[in-house]
Amino acid sequence: MTKVSRLSPELSAIFTEFSLTNYLRHAREVGRNAVEPRRRRALCELYNRLHSQLAMAPTLSSVDDATLRFAIDFLSIENAIQANSQPRYSAYTNMRILDRYIGVGSTLTADEILFRCRLSLCIIGRDWLQYESRAFEAAAKGRPPRKGFNSELVQIRTQKLYALQRQLEHQGAPVVRPLEDISASPEDWVHYATDGEGLAGVAHATIMPQSTWHDEYLFLRAIHLSEICFWAIITCVRAAISKSSSKQFSETAMYLREGAFFAECLVSVLNAFKTMPYESFADGFRQLTGDSSAIQSEKYHYLELITRGVNSTKREIIESYPELGWLRGWVPPGDTMLKDIVQAALESTSVSVRTVGMEAFFLERALQKWRNVHLGVVLKYLPKGELGTGRQSIHYLRRTYKDPEVGFDCQRHWAGNWCIFAPTLVRGEGVLVSALRISGLSYDGVRRCREANGDMFNEALKRVNPVRDRAFERYERVFSEYGHPFPLGSRLDALRKTGCHDGDDLEMLMSGFQLAMGVLAGGHNAGKVCFPIMVAPGALGQTYIGLDRKVHVLGPHELAMSDMKGIFSSYCQGGGRRTRLDGVSMKMVFDLLVVLVGAPGHDRGHFSEGGDRVSEMFRGFCSNLERCNSWDREDH
Repeated sequence: MTKVSRLSPELSAIFTEFSLTNYLRHAREVGRNAVEPRRRRALCELYNRLHSQLAMAPTLSSVDDATLRFAIDFLSIENAIQANSQPRYSAYTNMRILDRYIGVGSTLTADEILFRCRLSLCIIGRDWLQYESRAFEAAAKGRPPRKGFNSELVQIRTQKLYALQRQLEHQGAPVVRPLEDISASPEDWVHYATDGEGLAGVAHATIMPQSTWHDEYLFLRAIHLSEICFWAIITCVRAAISKSSSKQFSETAMYLREGAFFAECLVSVLNAFKTMPYESFADGFRQLTGDSSAIQSEKYHYLELITRGVNSTKREIIESYPELGWLRGWVPPGDTMLKDIVQAALESTSVSVRTVGMEAFFLERALQKWRNVHLGVVLKYLPKGELGTGRQSIHYLRRTYKDPEVGFDCQRHWAGNWCIFAPTLVRGEGVLVSALRISGLSYDGVRRCREANGDMFNEALKRVNPVRDRAFERYERVFSEYGHPFPLGSRLDALRKTGCHDGDDLEMLMSGFQLAMGVLAGGHNAGKVCFPIMVAPGALGQTYIGLDRKVHVLGPHELAMSDMKGIFSSYCQGGGRRTRLDGVSMKMVFDLLVVLVGAPGHDRGHFSEGGDRVSEMFRGFCSNLERCNSWDREDH
């Protein structure tokens, strides 16, 4: 049976002569730099024929239009390489294809752009992980690997990529078939342009290594993921500026929080990048990258401008590269940048505005961490004595990785406020939160506290308590929505049988309280907390290290507890390793942080009574006790 074309006869006749799938496979096999001149000439001729079709764009079908624009994006890059065998950054990375998908220069809304950024991160992350996993499996079976393949390092890299993909995974991302499974035909251009609304093209047409070195794939994928994150953070900051100017402060905080997620992803990408051996780059594929340099990245410089502003060094570099010409006359949108949002927060007495300042601090801190790691990576991989493409990279990064600074001393800004509550929402529903900072506890004090309260807890465990049971039902519903078991249900059954007798004193004390009162609570070593703390919904994909030493990934809008070093606990996944209470700290005087979190619909009277009970438990055994409640939060 004859296959029906999805293209118009005019375009179908042009594409008949050339299969993109075959070309992609061949270029990857031999390296794009080694593609025969006749193949590239054929692509350039195809580009000229298709370019003449652009005049017909208003009358084209949606499939014709998408395929034509994708093909021209791809072929224009091949045309540029034909004209200049030493590719610049945009051509080397096939950035034009990625930029069109994520909405660079488009009229898409901020939310639409961020959704596309999330999807493309997921798809490219999957592709990179699949590439490394397949290479490792093939080498294990005795198949000859590509140049520079290091089995031990690739195994470590694969583990890091699995952790990265947990951050990047997105439920809305389609399954994109591997290049090996795509049928080669003249109409495969349609597949790359339209499958997954263009994500097939993002996955396969962006990755064109110049060489046959294994690690050049890593090099390109790290660039792609970073560029997506740059654009996503730019979008978040622009949206935050817009919302801030119209005094929509909760939305401002939300976009800044989303931006912090993408900034954290930048660091994770570099952690995987660092598994590349120096020799693969310096002695391997580096010469084939030509005049390409990340310092030519428009998004990187735009991000720097919109977050930190301009200084003489930045102005000098913008003047030096033709790719950055449009930034030479750049002025902040509405005379506002991220640092201006921070300044407004410093000068305001409004809790909402100052909370925005905290979110801006988290974003800037994540970006500064990336700058630090990035400088270290550049210093590691450039040969001694070299300064990078254009002989400027090292000097520029050293002079700017901390300058200009946003200048936000978060701890001084929140002096006297050790606990900050942004809107404490779980799945869009408000929940009650109380935090207690208990100073001067000792192991003996905890033991005596448990002895004083043990009988009361045991009696409470045995009694029927409808209020507690209703609270447990609400907790269980939230935990199941996030895919985690609610820990207190099974714990209640066990302690009803054994009582609060055996086990660590503080653990049994906290368990007894939670089960007797029906209020979820977590204990943390306050000596390891960098105050102030903030309780607010996190961004999907943000991570922290749990008590089990594993990376815990936040679900959508999962309530999280953060301090100046990052997230240390979440609503459904519990405390983190950094602030855990260990046996050593409890043999001396220590400070305890207890955070109580309610369920949606929790009765305030019952929840407040739980906070009162904790205060009463510890008050006689500590030197000082402070308490903050989310419902006491007032705006001025």
